This record gives sequence, C-alpha cells and structure tokens, in this order.
Amino acid sequence: MPLENDLSITENSMSKPTLEKKEQNSAVLGIYSSGVLLSCLKIVAMVVVSALLSYFIFNSFGTVHAVLATVIISLLMLIPMFIYYERKVTKQGQKIVSLQNHMIRTIADVIEERDASTGGHITRTADLVEMLLQGMAKLPKYSFLTEANIEKIKSAAPLHDVGKIKIPDAVLNKPGKLTVVEYEIMKKHSEYGADLIMRSIKNVEDKKYFSIAYNIALFHHERYDGKGYPTGISGEQIPLEARVMALADVYDALVSPRVYKEPFPKSKAIEILREGRGTQFDPELTDIFINCVTNRVDM
Repeated sequence: MPLENDLSITENSMSKPTLEKKEQNSAVLGIYSSGVLLSCLKIVAMVVVSALLSYFIFNSFGTVHAVLATVIISLLMLIPMFIYYERKVTKQGQKIVSLQNHMIRTIADVIEERDASTGGHITRTADLVEMLLQGMAKLPKYSFLTEANIEKIKSAAPLHDVGKIKIPDAVLNKPGKLTVVEYEIMKKHSEYGADLIMRSIKNVEDKKYFSIAYNIALFHHERYDGKGYPTGISGEQIPLEARVMALADVYDALVSPRVYKEPFPKSKAIEILREGRGTQFDPELTDIFINCVTNRVDM
C-alpha cells in the first residue's frame, strides 16, 4: 500500500496543506540541544533581571501598571532573541538538508554506475520531475505544490531505481531483449528499492520525504489502467509523486540511447506518451508534461 503523506491527502481534498518548519529543524534541535539549553538559561536570567528592574522602575505608577510594564518589556526582550535562534536553527537545518540531498545523489550515482545504459538518467529525470511539477503548480488544483513540496519530490526522484542494486549484472546490462524470466527479475527492482528505503531511512525526522521516496520507488512502474507492477493499482490510487515519476522516467528512456536501442527523436517520444495517455499514464499529467517539454529546447 502507498505510504500516506500530505501530498496524497491534499490531492484528494484539494485543500492546501500547512508546511511546518519543524520538519526541517527537528533534526537540528537534537544536535544543538545542549547549546540551546544553555542559551535559554541565559535568556531566562536576562528576562528575570529585566523584570525585576522594570518592576521597581514602574512601581511608582502603581502595582497593576508595574506588572503590565514588566510583562511587556520582558516579551519585547524575548522577540529578537527568539528570532536570532530561529534563524540559527533554520540555517543549520538547511545545511543538513543539503548534505542529505548530496548523499542521496551520491548513492544514486553509485547505483547508476552499474547500469551501463542509463548514464545521466537520474539527473535528467529529476529535472523532468521538477519541470512537470512546476507546470502543475500553475493550476489551482495543484496549488499545494509549493516550492518546498516540489523540492522534496525532486530530491526523492533519484532514488526511483535504487532497487537495481540488487539486480544481477547479467540482467541489468544485457545488450538485447530480456527473456520472460529476466524481465520478471528486473521488475523486482521496484520492490527491492522500496524495501531498501524502508530499512534505511524510516527513522529520518522528515516523514514526508521518506513516504515520497518510498512511493516513488515502489509505484513508478504502475499504470493508470491498473496493468502495471508490482501491485496493479490504478488511477489516483497511484500516489501523485509516482505518476509524475512515471512520465519523467519513460520520456527520458525514450529520448536517450540504450544498449538495446538508439534514442528516439523528441517528436516520437511525445507521440508515444500521447498514445499512453489514460492507459499507461495519468491523462491530465500527460497533457501538462507534453505541453511543458514541447516548450523546452533542452529536454
């Protein structure tokens, strides 16, 4: 079954999700907990001193006014301090996210090195995924595709074929057509990939990223008509991120050279996608993809 995330929830409800900064920052809080605790103690001490001083200063105006003045001044003192630490934690969170993305890309590159026929595939498909998502985001229906959500899906896209690490070289790099038995072995890469992701990053703080990566790896070979693999789910049962990945994956495979074929012209690749509209691919996403890629000279 697909792992639920607020992309799938939002697609069904058509409501815009609230993205919380704590997803990015929670990993940092553990690393900096001791430093932040010390800083918080300093802040508390400063506020106490400020409160006492302000109370005695304003006490001549009466007890109630003194208390109110104390509270207001204390809160005003806290605002810049919290802004400073929020920015500090956010900056460290961004560094960790960047490191995570570099590590993911490195892992995907290592796996791609085993496949002699797909050089540059992960980079190109990630760019195609981003292109399609940006095209979708222009429509009110997909208003939940914020820059943050688009970046999460794009950064998870390189893991779509991570399961190929468990496919034998004789099958992965066979120059000719695969036999029925070999094709069944190759099809296992989606399940292998989902299993690897489940065991490797299931404890990451960013649960949304984990569910997106898992869904892409497991379901990017499903078909809109239910004739895909590994589960045979259909239509919008297929997670949105996997439907997006399917288009990017197939298009790049068509326009790129493989050990078993020459690259197709862009016009031919678009024609093949159009033929798969509503059967292999989500019809609406196919239209958006074709419109976007037609207007790009670099893809």
